[in-house]
Amino acid sequence: MVNQLKRELIKQYFAEFIKFILAVTFILASLSKIAAPESFLRDIENYQIVPLFFINFTAIFLPWLEFLIALFLIIGYKKRAALIIIIALLLVFIVALGYNIFRGADFDCGCFGAFLKQNIFQALIKNLILIAAALYLFFRERENERG
Repeated sequence: MVNQLKRELIKQYFAEFIKFILAVTFILASLSKIAAPESFLRDIENYQIVPLFFINFTAIFLPWLEFLIALFLIIGYKKRAALIIIIALLLVFIVALGYNIFRGADFDCGCFGAFLKQNIFQALIKNLILIAAALYLFFRERENERG
């Protein structure tokens, strides 16, 4: 009984730690893009996958979406929905990064603006780790809801 409680407490602390890391990552990424939307717009152009008419909208909307879902995750508001959006965004990012690696491109991913430079391969590895963390949290939430 005591070992089971300890195990559950460790799982709970681990999940909170992962939630914190995931949220902070998205907040830092969003703030750097919100602060310099013109720079983020150029980063989006580097990927050569977003239609030209949609780039401005993406450069303005995406950072605020990242910020809001991270905030929702931290405060626990609509946590499962926030996790679903985070997972969907990370899937899109992974596909975009993979496509550009496949086509031989080599540029700063723009994930954190001027705050932190990463090439697209480093960003792909980071996003694979983040999606694993988000999936862990999502399935843990489902498990907790079932009791």
